[in-house]
Amino acid sequence: MNARRLGRGPKRSLHRGLRRVVGANAVLDDPGSLAAYSYDSSLQSASPDLVVFPRTTEHVAQIVRLLAAARVPYVARGAGTNLSGGSIPLQGGAVIALAGMNKILDIDTENLYARVEPGLTNLALQEALAPRGFFYAPDPASQKVSTLGGNFAENSGGPHCLKYGVTTNHILGATLVTPEGDVVELGGETLEGPDSGLLGLLVGSEGTLGIATEIVCRIMPLPEAVRTMLAVFDSVEQAGRAVSDIIADGVLPATLEMMDNMVIRAVEQSLKAGYPTDAAAVLIIEIDGPREGLDETAAEIEKICGRNDAREVRAARDEAERAQLWAGRRGAFGAVARLHPNYMVSDGTVPRTRLPDVLRSVAEIGRRYDLEIGNVFHAGDGNLHPLLFFDSRDAAQVERVHRAGEEILAACVEAGGTITGEHGVGIEKIEAMSSFFGPAEIDLMRRIKTALDPAGLCNPGKILPPGTDDRLETKTKSRRTPSDDGHASGPLKFSPRTPQGLAAVVGKLRDEGKSFAPVGANTLFSRLPQRQGPDALIDTTKMRAIVEHDAANLTVTAQAGLTIGELQETLAAAGQFLPLDAPAPATLGGAVASALAGPRRHAHGAARDLALGLTFIGGDARAYRAGGKTVKNVAGYDFGKLLIGSWGTLGIITEITFRALPLPKACGAILAGFDLAKDARGAATECVGSRLNPAIATLLNANAAALVADRVNVTTPSPARFTLALGAEGSAASVERQLAEFERICRKHGVGNISAPDRIVYETLLAALIDISHAPVRPDPSLSLLVTCRCGDAADVVDEMGRLSNGADSWVVAHVAAGSVYARFGATGDGGSAKRIVDALVERFPRASLVVFGTGNDARDDFPFITGNRESVSLRKAIKESFDPQGLLNPGMPEW
Repeated sequence: MNARRLGRGPKRSLHRGLRRVVGANAVLDDPGSLAAYSYDSSLQSASPDLVVFPRTTEHVAQIVRLLAAARVPYVARGAGTNLSGGSIPLQGGAVIALAGMNKILDIDTENLYARVEPGLTNLALQEALAPRGFFYAPDPASQKVSTLGGNFAENSGGPHCLKYGVTTNHILGATLVTPEGDVVELGGETLEGPDSGLLGLLVGSEGTLGIATEIVCRIMPLPEAVRTMLAVFDSVEQAGRAVSDIIADGVLPATLEMMDNMVIRAVEQSLKAGYPTDAAAVLIIEIDGPREGLDETAAEIEKICGRNDAREVRAARDEAERAQLWAGRRGAFGAVARLHPNYMVSDGTVPRTRLPDVLRSVAEIGRRYDLEIGNVFHAGDGNLHPLLFFDSRDAAQVERVHRAGEEILAACVEAGGTITGEHGVGIEKIEAMSSFFGPAEIDLMRRIKTALDPAGLCNPGKILPPGTDDRLETKTKSRRTPSDDGHASGPLKFSPRTPQGLAAVVGKLRDEGKSFAPVGANTLFSRLPQRQGPDALIDTTKMRAIVEHDAANLTVTAQAGLTIGELQETLAAAGQFLPLDAPAPATLGGAVASALAGPRRHAHGAARDLALGLTFIGGDARAYRAGGKTVKNVAGYDFGKLLIGSWGTLGIITEITFRALPLPKACGAILAGFDLAKDARGAATECVGSRLNPAIATLLNANAAALVADRVNVTTPSPARFTLALGAEGSAASVERQLAEFERICRKHGVGNISAPDRIVYETLLAALIDISHAPVRPDPSLSLLVTCRCGDAADVVDEMGRLSNGADSWVVAHVAAGSVYARFGATGDGGSAKRIVDALVERFPRASLVVFGTGNDARDDFPFITGNRESVSLRKAIKESFDPQGLLNPGMPEW
């Protein structure tokens, strides 16, 4: 079905329908209004046929249905700050203007989320959170005007993304209006859930796969203290080397921003931020966290800058001076507008160590094309923003600007980076997509677009290079239904040693019409929770090489069969670690494919935050690459996020590139025992919601606590129906202070007893908490499950499980700040008892989701693998079919 321009009669009919939905004054088609919505902050423009202003989700859904019926294309728009033409109505049609949907619907500081409408500006949310002691981490420089819906669509970044991550790392849920006008709830109010992969796909999809009408944002306590410094350099290369050396030295600032002389002078003329106008470059460096240790870190940064010939490093003396420094950075794009009639903002990301090389290339490109170029960028994560100045009235200059921009992006890709870090592909970078992705990846993205937007009306003409729907030819056109009798000797087994060998195995099985499933070390769960076995199992444990450890850039690439323990040993030798908390024998592929959260998920992230890129073999036997090795990367659809938590139903992961972190200089923990669940809940909630940022906040029932205490070799706090494990990481001084504060909070909430911190070996405690979360499913009648809930409900889930166990041997581990509760119930008897427990938990906690790993009996078929808060089945089926049209990949698993 193709989009079309409306004739006068159909246009009148559509207008009447739209006005019935939103009111006569909320549909505009006069020339002035159309002109106002024909451009954004890019160099592109195109006029719509009409502009419509919804006020509710139902309005948006009805509008989309009317437009779909009339085959009219549409684009959702916020404030129009997009820099790549993503909000331009390229094919005319309708602009759905969401700026009026700008309410904060809920702020829940106990459960650490805010629910907002898409037209709310980023800064408005920050200003609402700050008086409560919280913040929303993504902070684009345009936050005064850019909307959260636009941030969602573009996966926006900002200065603080170096430490805290980009938008996708802070979205918990969304209300989505699909291209067919259906309303779907994705995710919810929990850090992890079955929709995390879908959310990862939609965030950064530039409004081409649906319209988010409500967004659930993760919020965090404001850091206790902040130090902001300005480092001054006499060359851009010196500043670039200082950035690389700071990161390579194991220091992770909250921000590391750079400006060159041209931008410095413009900012000073416009904003008087206090930058020295004779400097070749300045860095704005900010660190935050507990007060203790910040001065030590600041002194370390100053020394590194000095080694790179910084002529001055000065700290902001107070909040006013800090705000002044940041006003200059945030106002830089506006300040340079005074220099020339026009400028184009480029946006590429490179590994930090390549910054000096790429900056030299940018300067050379400017000389070659006779263009002035200024630089202002997020240096800490390698996100470059060269500003190419020109006069749009000179056609030759315009041509040179576009060619220079293409060469800058090519230089970024050549350096191991990407074509866009945060501004998106939109219209302007479509041609560059083929320089970053191969035909297989672009084909897959087209299939995803077709699966979710079959009519092609949702923001058409963006992201993907022009082409037909390149669905791959397969041997079997229809979706295969695997046989249920299997093989007399069980499934076939293969153990390829290379990705190429794996692809060959998959190709052979595909040609024979046989289904297959990947298996790793069987550590996270003792058997795949399949309804129906595949024809073949593909063991990935022979693929166990470390492909690259780029210690200076804090990245590591390894094959999927490598164990987490083996990788941690390599990283530790370089003073780094991967906070992917899974048992040491577990494979990297298994940890990523299951995406199970561990004790430190809230502090350091989970698989979807730590995996920067991956490669996999699809059901068509082709190799696909997703992402790369940079933190910021919004090139195309982030289909790699779909593999994370897909349980091997969309592809077989072969390699993963992770973001590593510097090892903490110190760590420590306490165990606090409580008689009452409400007291444990109160202590856990206060610790998590404080500015102390605990690395571990795990609640255990008595049986689980006894197992952990035995591993750690300490006496369980007594009396202890519930034990709260609290851990801290950081400098020695900050850890000591955090543990003292944790103890104070626990005593305030009626703790029975607290273990002595010097008796606990932190690494042993962490390993025990990880291992007990993933204890094997037992063959006897029992129930093994994971409940993902709001963090404020975690203690109540533990208490409810104690009531439901009805005397059965059980243990429960709740990673409170992540809302992940692992449980094993022994002696549940037949499937009816297990079903009673599951049904009761779903009824008591309707916003939670449950993963049922096993019941230890043949009644497993009575249980959906994932149950509870889950409304996205239709989207999942469409995605599954776009990845695996023959249905050969892990067919025994339910729709992921």
